[in-house]
This record gives sequence, C-alpha cells and structure tokens, in this order.
Amino acid sequence: NRIKTRVKRSLPLKDAALADRFYSHTVAAVDDLREHVYKSVASQLLKISFCAEAIGDGDPNFALVNSTFAGKYNIRESPSRHNKWVDDVQAELLQFTTKLTCADITLDALKVLWQHAASVIQDVIVDGFSKVKKCTDQGRALMKLDVDVLRKEFAKLAPEGALTEWRYLQTYIDAFYVPENEAEKWMMIHPEFTKQQKLALVAQSAFAHRWATKFRNDLIRAIETDQLFA
Repeated sequence: NRIKTRVKRSLPLKDAALADRFYSHTVAAVDDLREHVYKSVASQLLKISFCAEAIGDGDPNFALVNSTFAGKYNIRESPSRHNKWVDDVQAELLQFTTKLTCADITLDALKVLWQHAASVIQDVIVDGFSKVKKCTDQGRALMKLDVDVLRKEFAKLAPEGALTEWRYLQTYIDAFYVPENEAEKWMMIHPEFTKQQKLALVAQSAFAHRWATKFRNDLIRAIETDQLFA
C-alpha cells in the first residue's frame, strides 16, 4: 500500500488505471481471502457435518432404540439430560483442540479459528433443529439445555477471547416463542435464515401453540413463494 503511488507514477499515464485494478484484486482482497481461508480450515478440522441429521427427527439410530419414537424434542416432561448428539460434538471439539495444539499457530490465529468453529457449530445446529418436525415447550427447553451444555464445553476448550455470543443460534431457538401475530414480521426481518429453516419454525410453533390452521397455511405459502419480500 505504501508504494502504490510510486507504482502508478512509474506507469505510462494511459496504464495508471491498471495499478488500481491490480490493487483491488490483490491487496484489497486480502482480508476477504483471509476470512475465507480461516472459515474453510475450521470447517475441515471440525468434522461435525453428521450433526444435522443426528439432531433431526429422521435420525435412524435414535429411532432404533426408541420404539415409541415421535421426535427428540416432541416431549411432555421437563428435560433432565442432554441428547447424545451433544456428546458426539463435544468429542469432535476435543479432536479439534488436539489438531490445533499440534499445529504451529499464533494465538491471534487460534482465536480466529475458534470463532469460526463457533460459527460452523451454530450453522449445523440450526440446520439440525430445522429437521425437527414437532417440538413442544419442554422440547424447546431441551434444545436450550443441549446448546448450554455444548457452549460450556466450548468455553472450557477455546482460548480466552475467542468466545462468541452464539446469537445466530439463540435467535433461532427464541423464535419458537414469537407470538402468532408477530410471526410474519419475524420472518421478514430475519433473512439470515433459509426458507427451509423458517418453514420448520412455523411447523413447530403451530403444533406447540395451536396456531389457527388458516394463518399457518397462509404463512407457509408466503414463505414458499417469497411473498414476504415482494
């Protein structure tokens, strides 16, 4: 950056714009490239892609040992213990810690990698929660318990200063409690969630809070056809 002016002066006047183009495609892109690299590395070292299916109601392993299986979060009693998928993610976090310990990484880079790991975890868990077909109030409490247990383990393993608020995940969990008359507005002001994730929220909330059938169907139709953003 310091020599940019000298570079432009050394070029013929008609080619001065080439320097600006070169800088915009290289030096100016470094921050974006660094962000992409860190996120990619965190995603590859933290192998939790299995988690979304393990959370959802389509998990065959859970159904095999539960003859009356109706969904992990379709429960009527207050939860006393977290789900098994939490233990599996914790095990992967330990592996992630070991891999980073073996690498020669600066503390600043380590913090960034852990922050991206938190982002990866949140993305996968939200995707998993969107695969839950039915959820009760007690089920939502179990979701909170699952996430709290995982966050505590994350806080123990991550270096100081690498913790995040996990706001993306918390927003999705709390959306379950949005009143029926505010649901449409919530869908409009949260474009960070996918269409599928929003449809799952509608199905879960409508089931648990007995939304009017017409309202539920109209909201589903609006989400599917992107009418909320027209």
